[in-house]
Amino acid sequence: MSVLAQYSINDKAVGVQLFMWKFTDIELECKWLSDNGYSYVQTSPVQPHLNRGYLGDEFNWDYIYQPVSYKVGNRLGNYSEFASMVNACKNLGVDVIVDVVLNHNACADQSSATSDVIGNVTNPYWNGQSFNESFPEAGYTAEHYHDSTCHVADNGHSDWSSWFCRVENLVDLNTSHPLVRQKSTSFLNELLSLGVAGFRLDASKNIQYEDWVAILGGVNKNYKGQVPYYGQEIMGPFAGGNYLNYPSIGRILNFDYAAIVGQHFRNIQGRNYQFTVDKLVQNLPNQVLSGEVSTVFVENHDSEREIFGDVEYALSRIDGGFYYKQAVAFNVLYPWGLPIIHSGFHFAFSNFGSSPVTPPSDANGYVLPINIVNGQWNTSAWDMQHRWTDVYPLVRVRNFIGQGLSSLPPLNVYGTNQIYWSVAGKGFVAINSLQGSIQNQNMLASLQTGLAAGSYCNFVYAYASNGKCILWPGVVLLNSEQVVYNVNSQGYTQVNIKGNDKSRVVVLYAGNDGGFNINGNPPSFGVANIQVHHQTQYGYGVYVVGSFNNWSPCAATPCNWSSGDIWQCSPIQTVIGQSYQWKAIVLNNGDSNSCASPNWQPDPNNNFVASSSNQKITFSY
Repeated sequence: MSVLAQYSINDKAVGVQLFMWKFTDIELECKWLSDNGYSYVQTSPVQPHLNRGYLGDEFNWDYIYQPVSYKVGNRLGNYSEFASMVNACKNLGVDVIVDVVLNHNACADQSSATSDVIGNVTNPYWNGQSFNESFPEAGYTAEHYHDSTCHVADNGHSDWSSWFCRVENLVDLNTSHPLVRQKSTSFLNELLSLGVAGFRLDASKNIQYEDWVAILGGVNKNYKGQVPYYGQEIMGPFAGGNYLNYPSIGRILNFDYAAIVGQHFRNIQGRNYQFTVDKLVQNLPNQVLSGEVSTVFVENHDSEREIFGDVEYALSRIDGGFYYKQAVAFNVLYPWGLPIIHSGFHFAFSNFGSSPVTPPSDANGYVLPINIVNGQWNTSAWDMQHRWTDVYPLVRVRNFIGQGLSSLPPLNVYGTNQIYWSVAGKGFVAINSLQGSIQNQNMLASLQTGLAAGSYCNFVYAYASNGKCILWPGVVLLNSEQVVYNVNSQGYTQVNIKGNDKSRVVVLYAGNDGGFNINGNPPSFGVANIQVHHQTQYGYGVYVVGSFNNWSPCAATPCNWSSGDIWQCSPIQTVIGQSYQWKAIVLNNGDSNSCASPNWQPDPNNNFVASSSNQKITFSY
């Protein structure tokens, strides 16, 4: 990797985007974030920006992405408040990542005559008129923009258009110009001097890789003596080509991940759930991005407003209910990528789009403090997803199970949209994405947890203390949900997730507050790699079923065609020393109901005893 790349932030895993939060409120929140294991907080942009738009939509949230200078201070707070917040959070072990806008300035073909600015500015004048741009606070005139090359919106059809044309209708900076590069570098260094750990790079794909190398090549180390963390916003298909170098800068904010995870927990794919989860794990989405270079999320400030078709199917708080919460559980607990949780102001959809378009603000546009009542945040105007009881306990579990992994744990399918996985000796997760009160929507199964024998609390609902499970504050069970799970000496437990349970997620982990009466050693895990040789018709695929997936054709493990009659199946997690039986089946990949009548391999069953961490099994029929 390039010397520019810094893929970790600290020894914890989960960050939070406190979207449009005041600096003073973030400072107050950092104590709670630290106590509950959060790694970092990502702020909204800190630069002065457009305030009142020419269309009359005062204080729209997206104006904060239309800066007029590189100073610190805007509607979220002033310079000293920002500096105080960074220092306080850093001292509590919560790093600060700043969203920075270096690709463009404010609205093209408008000026301070029609739209004012807010924040740390001495001269409020600005002019975005084509070929006559002037942003004195930034030190820019027309020569510092791309007008002579392109002065229309990016059409999304070429790399050239992305690099040289405008994002929406925002004046596009010429980041190849020495002054623009120098000012961009200086701005990042100023923020680093205050103690920030890294940056979200807004509209990263709209700046050429060579320009990024020049800008970031002059950036100092952060307060830990490391290359700063960079998280790049690259919206739209990441098809490789001219973008293949971008992961060498830093992580990519993986919008494809949000779309694919959203598809599953909306139950769009039906039987093909496992197929797409495999696609996710195998370098999502086009063999370009891996978990190593991805920052992953269920929603962010764009996707929750359904602004871009590129994030079609992505879930958000607006969707509510268990789909969203299960997707967040998967995001946090399956150790693929670096997870971040979005938490912003409350809005709803109407015929006119999202409303309100701004968090509570005063008459001048400055965001108002979030009220604290009896030591708790007043959440009437703020969603506070990062504090939901379905979310924040999972952060400490991820910190525990997600460190030092040499490989990803295999995902197992029990039934249609019922999955589970375990991190040997550390944790176990099961998710039932079926909803309803009838028997076939329940997930009732004896499953291998990989944990040592003992009693464990379902950490979504409760934690262990003095030999019993204590419900998290605010948790109210709806359906006599099972809270205590007993794991036997072979590592198995009887999972009981009803289709009308509160969360339909079971999380067991071996941390100090995860269980009690735990003794002995966890079972040793292995992986079986089955290769099937079988000739099929076009459009049909080979799958395997057996004692490892409840003999369910609709939960079959998929096999990918390799060449000729060779099908390589997805890895199957096993317990070393345990016997397994299995068979191959053929399904019509174009028929979602094909699993109801599969073509079975002839008798007898195949058998193997799990014997190694990477066992290879070959079978022909």
